[in-house]
Amino acid sequence: MAAFCLFPHVLVSLFISPDNPAARIAIEGYPYFSAAFIFFIFNLTVIGYYQSVERVKPATVLALLRGFIFLVPSFICLPKVIGAHGIWLALCFSELLTTITIVIAYGKSVWKGRVQFEKPGE
Repeated sequence: MAAFCLFPHVLVSLFISPDNPAARIAIEGYPYFSAAFIFFIFNLTVIGYYQSVERVKPATVLALLRGFIFLVPSFICLPKVIGAHGIWLALCFSELLTTITIVIAYGKSVWKGRVQFEKPGE
């Protein structure tokens, strides 16, 4: 995240010439985009945990939330609401919503005294 915020020009120049107009757009947007990494790491860890203990349903649901269900509407709605920066923040917003979902599901499971997403009898 620090590299994306502090040195976006270096990272962009790995893929596209800094003279290209698209490079200027990417250099401006990378710091916004990098905010998603905080939530991304947490979400991937939780999804990986569920996969490792063969809990297919929660792993699949969370993967779909972060990669499709929250992401597509974020890409469509955020630019309309906050302008051009919305495109760069869409991934972050999707990851944030997934993190919130995980925290709520975990909180409910702790409150009820059982693990969320379990089948009855597990």
